[in-house]
Amino acid sequence: MGVAPRSVVVPPVLVRHIMSSPVVTFFAEQTLPLAEDVMRFKHLRHLPVIDDDRRLVGLVTHRDLLRAQPSTLIGLSEVERRARQADIRVDQIMERDIWTVGLDTLASAAGCTLLDHKYGCLPVVDDDHRLVGIVTERDYLRFAIKMLQMHDPDGIVPSTQGPIRNTLRIDRTVADRPSRMASISGRSRTGA
Repeated sequence: MGVAPRSVVVPPVLVRHIMSSPVVTFFAEQTLPLAEDVMRFKHLRHLPVIDDDRRLVGLVTHRDLLRAQPSTLIGLSEVERRARQADIRVDQIMERDIWTVGLDTLASAAGCTLLDHKYGCLPVVDDDHRLVGIVTERDYLRFAIKMLQMHDPDGIVPSTQGPIRNTLRIDRTVADRPSRMASISGRSRTGA
């Protein structure tokens, strides 16, 4: 008599498992230059806008900031540009019609929404529409990398934190010239 194989029940991956939290947020009355600074310094592409009760009221994206910029053809200096934008409030440029997801939304369903509508993020809200997190393309990429690493051969875990085995080669092209990326491959640009 053989032993019957056991089936393993894997729980579904929910948005709560892959989202980013806490989230950098803004209030509607804050200014465009401040939003621009925060996005640049924090390396963000999405700023949820909340009210005093943490309810989501809008979203400012990097694309919204670019749309609100005066043309470079005007010839304004950085100081002049920022002075012109000092009175522009976040609520003047934010998107108000925003798709959101809940904590217990299937991550696959949220991912399909991102892909189908070409969104960069989905704010995560609770039952009272209070912001509790955000799920972004980057969160999905991070999750995919973790899943892919589970299938990597033992001992080979790609990392940007130090040298790795010579089984990984990542190239980039700059001005039509291939260049080996030493920071990822752990080898010098000359291949030594």
